Amino acid sequence: MSPLPPWRYFPSYAVPPSWVDPVIHVFADSWHEIDSTTRHDRDFKPGCVRRVIAPGLAALGFAVEESKKQAGVLPCPVLIGDQGESLITYELDALDAVRGIAVEVEVSHATVGSVIHRDLIQASLIPDVRFLAVAAPIECRCGTSATTEPTYEKGCALLETIYGSPPLILPFEGVLLIGY
Repeated sequence: MSPLPPWRYFPSYAVPPSWVDPVIHVFADSWHEIDSTTRHDRDFKPGCVRRVIAPGLAALGFAVEESKKQAGVLPCPVLIGDQGESLITYELDALDAVRGIAVEVEVSHATVGSVIHRDLIQASLIPDVRFLAVAAPIECRCGTSATTEPTYEKGCALLETIYGSPPLILPFEGVLLIGY
């Protein structure tokens, strides 16, 4: 397999499940369009990367969010109230409900704005999600600065810390972090 995109499966002592390779191939097949090390976040608008990888994920059996407009979102009820009405609903970028795989694709501020933290918490509250895959830029530019943020590396450090710390136990069988 190509070294691109970089990816890591957590916990690091676990063998990645069989669904990981095909998902990584979706990103690898789209690499020239989504490579954050050459395009940087100024070229990416919300949904841009998701739209590029959507056909590949759909071919693997994922439902993929079409847009942020109400008709195109993937609502996942978290709390159910009277008459089965959803009290709290979170939205995912893609979901394989059969295998319990949630996918979130972040564009720029994945570590700067604690978006990966939010993804971990929200996905952990969605019933029947067994795995989480988070795609984040390898690096991104912060604002108009020429300075780049090593987003993928910081995401790896965060997940290594969480899975290496006994006090915090995530409800997932595993988390896949993909750099693009």
